[in-house]
Amino acid sequence: MTSRACVIQAFVLGACTAMVAARCLSAGQLKVRADRFQARHQVHALNYTQQRELTCAQLVEQAQQQPQHLYTRALSPWTYRLNRDERRFPRDISEARCLCSGCILHRAHEDRPHEEHGYNSVPVYTHMLVLSKTPCAGQPNKYRLTKRMLRVPVACTCVVPKYIDEQRKTDLV
Repeated sequence: MTSRACVIQAFVLGACTAMVAARCLSAGQLKVRADRFQARHQVHALNYTQQRELTCAQLVEQAQQQPQHLYTRALSPWTYRLNRDERRFPRDISEARCLCSGCILHRAHEDRPHEEHGYNSVPVYTHMLVLSKTPCAGQPNKYRLTKRMLRVPVACTCVVPKYIDEQRKTDLV
């Protein structure tokens, strides 16, 4: 499969796999390939710090007192969590998780912002090329590498909810 076909398949199907190496690689060869892949695709180790889990209400209160980062000041605040997979390069990927189901709004006639459920907080995604390693059958300590596209949530945004016309909804059922 060509790389162009792989990219097209990734966006149409949401996932893509293509063989990087047809042969099995030793641990040393695997490290060389992974390092080269990460350098070529500008994959850097993430400086991930564990964030304490906040509720939407706690975040609104905290943001009033001491606004900090963009992800806590947004209308759809989010936090990051670490997705670690030992069978993948890069091993660690930070993923966004929306803290509120609604959006944080501050109306002119109100003294404080609050969560408004007339809007929705939804994740914003990007696609990231990763390498997956799978053990070779019958060859201990040898692996095969596969490229694939991974859908990663990177932030959250505030949107108008989708409404389904009740008549259309009953027609579809």
